[in-house]
Amino acid sequence: MFVENLRWAAAFAPKQKLTIEPINGVDMPGYFLNDFDLAMDVLAEIDAPNLFLQFDAYHAAKIIGDVLGTWDKVRARTAQSRRGGVISIILRSLKPLINRSFRAG
Repeated sequence: MFVENLRWAAAFAPKQKLTIEPINGVDMPGYFLNDFDLAMDVLAEIDAPNLFLQFDAYHAAKIIGDVLGTWDKVRARTAQSRRGGVISIILRSLKPLINRSFRAG
């Protein structure tokens, strides 16, 4: 049903830029589109010139962990990107390394 609805929307509004956005399942449990590979499969299946991905680095970090690698895979089909929240995720992941460095020195 999701793919059929997107296909209809893309055909109904061919001059509008439409986006789909993967969102992590922790922040939005039960959300259908919680994977970037699935989003890319949906875009490929519909193959509409006005349907794109909305890339949110925060959700990429939560879903996959590799924000830059994910961006490299999806950027050609991305029409909008957001980067909010990623800096705090990166800093949290570096905190153990920073703490060890200060303890050692």
